[in-house]
Parts: sequence; structure tokens; C-alpha cells
Amino acid sequence: MSSNDIPNILSGITVVLTLVVIWFAWRTVIEARAATKEEQNVVSQLKAVVQAAEKTAASSASTLDAARQQLSRLTNSLKGQEFGRQFEQLQQAHRLILLIGKTAKAAAATQPERDWPRWRCHEQDELRIALAGEQNSLPAVRALAGANGIGEVIAAAEEADREVENLKRAWFA
Repeated sequence: MSSNDIPNILSGITVVLTLVVIWFAWRTVIEARAATKEEQNVVSQLKAVVQAAEKTAASSASTLDAARQQLSRLTNSLKGQEFGRQFEQLQQAHRLILLIGKTAKAAAATQPERDWPRWRCHEQDELRIALAGEQNSLPAVRALAGANGIGEVIAAAEEADREVENLKRAWFA
């Protein structure tokens, strides 16, 4: 093995680790969606119970009230869990955005300018994967995931950071 083989070996290791991260992210999204779907089924069933209770003259007021309260609690829980999942996805994307910007700035300081137009980092691919289940429209973040070249990546990272910060402020306003 020569010293010329080390970058190729490190690139291979990086690709394998990226694939492992992609697989775990994919599994997490699938499991979260399955849990959300199950809770939506429970909510639908409770709605049916509430409707049946309302139609049945013999049902007592306390049973109807208890079913409504349970439906309200489950609906709020579902909304909270969905918000939590979306917020965690946004936090993960934001961490990647900051890392991409930092990596691009470091590359700008160390790489010759002739290499700048073709530059990308593997975190951009991770960002694209993190956005796969994202339901919010994040055009600046998506642009960063597809950006090429150190200058374009730095500018896109700054714009994506502003976009995410504005969305966070809007969510908690």
C-alpha cells in the first residue's frame, strides 16, 4: 500500500459510513411514520365512538364527555408528536447546514482556487437525505444540498441558516 492509496481508502470508508447513516435515517423516518399512522387510526376510531355516542339516545352524558376528552387528548398528543418529529428534523438539518458552511470555509482557506468550482462535501448528501421526509418548503436548504463550488456552497449555507432561523422564530412566535 502506498501513500497514494490512503485518500482512496478514506473515501471508501466515508462512503460506507454515509450509507450507514442513510440507512439509519431511513429506518427512523419509516418507524416515525408508522407510529403516526397508528395514532391517526386510533384518533379515527375514537371519532367514530364519539359520533356513535352522539347518535345513541341511551348513551349517558358522562360517557360522551369522557370520549370527547380522550379524543381531544389524543388529537393534541398526535399534533405534539408530529411537531416534535418535524422540529427534530429541522434541528438535524440546521446542524448539517452549519457544518457544511464551516467545512466550505475551511476548504476555501486550504484548497487552490482551481478546485473551487467542483467542490462538494458529503454532508450535503446527508442534508439531502435529511430533507427527504421534510414537509416544510425550504428552498434555500434544498439549494444548499445541491450546490457545487466553494463560493456557491458558502453563500447557500448562509442563506439556508437564515431560512431555518426564520422558520424556528415563526414556529415559536
